[in-house]
Amino acid sequence: METKDYVFIQANTQYLLGRQSTDDFYERFCNNREWHGADMAMTTDDVMALHRITDEHNVIEKAQGQPFVFCSFHYGPYYHLAMLLNRLGVSCVLSGNAQASLKQYLPEGIDYIDSGKPDAGVDFLERLSNGQSVFIMLDGGHIAPQDFITRKAFKEIPFLDRTCFVRKGMAYTAWLANVPIVPVIAVRQPDGGIDTTFYAPVQPEKKVKNMDAFSQEALTTCFSLFEPYITYDPAQWESWPHWHYFMKLPEAQTAFPMARPFFPEYEYGFNAERYGLYQQDNKYYLADKESFSGFSISATLYEHFRRLKHLPAKGETLAVLIKPSLIEELISKQILIIKHGL
Repeated sequence: METKDYVFIQANTQYLLGRQSTDDFYERFCNNREWHGADMAMTTDDVMALHRITDEHNVIEKAQGQPFVFCSFHYGPYYHLAMLLNRLGVSCVLSGNAQASLKQYLPEGIDYIDSGKPDAGVDFLERLSNGQSVFIMLDGGHIAPQDFITRKAFKEIPFLDRTCFVRKGMAYTAWLANVPIVPVIAVRQPDGGIDTTFYAPVQPEKKVKNMDAFSQEALTTCFSLFEPYITYDPAQWESWPHWHYFMKLPEAQTAFPMARPFFPEYEYGFNAERYGLYQQDNKYYLADKESFSGFSISATLYEHFRRLKHLPAKGETLAVLIKPSLIEELISKQILIIKHGL
């Protein structure tokens, strides 16, 4: 059965990568999620044994004497990174939302600040000013930029030839504290090992950059470094199901002004390229992959669409199962398309 995640992963991979994900991709995506349970159960020694660290800029050594803002993504074994920093001797506070499921797995010695608190920025600024580093995820978050007021808290950043919205608060905090931002990304490899790279710090350079320019540069740098990982193994990215909330989307074709004739003698099928189906909370939905929206439909129509996805039916047969006026609307919106004509 297709899930909401499955449908929107297809839509997002089509938009970002130019191709829809397959069943094999979804299986690998789910397998990566299952790894997280094992990640959270690992000891620090287990983590250290798996990671092959690249640190050409001696960030770890420098972090013993100065704070950094470490930034990463919900990619690969990201649960390990705070533990890894702690074991490497970096005093670090973790930024995130207030999910208890995350807090209970935090390794001993790592503090946690809920980034959704109104005064979270002040807390982070105090920690940085006192010499403690901060670790934050850049992709996603507990608030999506769905309206103009919320969107003012985000920067527009280029990503995979598209534009995404990224929270700018931590970059502003780094600038105020005069602390560099360090991208760090970990990726699982086929041999079971994990390659973890600490990239060059992005410096505030207050004499030549204001806070807004630094935020734009730092976030753009982080996402440009992340792009090759998506190309290498996109299934390791956990944010696929909801990334459309953080993308600047084109205007979808929601209006279909041209009436399309209905031919009873033709065979029609479900347009799976544009639309998807899923169930959630005992309800049935049709999802438009171009507008990234879902619409509630009846259980009967859901079952008709499921069959038509694999077995096209003649128009005269559909006219018995579905009201003619509804058939015309489904054809007009390209939900049903001609599979075989005369």
